Amino acid sequence: MTTHTLTALFSDPATAEQAAERLRAIGVPEASLDLHPETAADMPPSAGIGLLDLADPLLPRAGTENLADARTVLVASRVPEELSAEAGSILRAESVEVDDERDTG
Repeated sequence: MTTHTLTALFSDPATAEQAAERLRAIGVPEASLDLHPETAADMPPSAGIGLLDLADPLLPRAGTENLADARTVLVASRVPEELSAEAGSILRAESVEVDDERDTG
């Protein structure tokens, strides 16, 4: 069975949690969902450096550990092919960015 991993970035945790609830409602299992504050590990290595090597103000601030203070990442893994289009639409509705990757194996 083909599955997808969808990763979405939300500007606030409440919107991310609402999206997670909508994913649960269409049948994405709870075990497939992960909500966490955005960290440097969620971004490409070159992200965050702008003009004059200044930090990008849209990226998370150093020391932001509280979910309420950070942009929020929602990862939906092992989403079945038949749910991936609807799940993607849910995530794209209010997220800053969405990545959809087809899982291999």
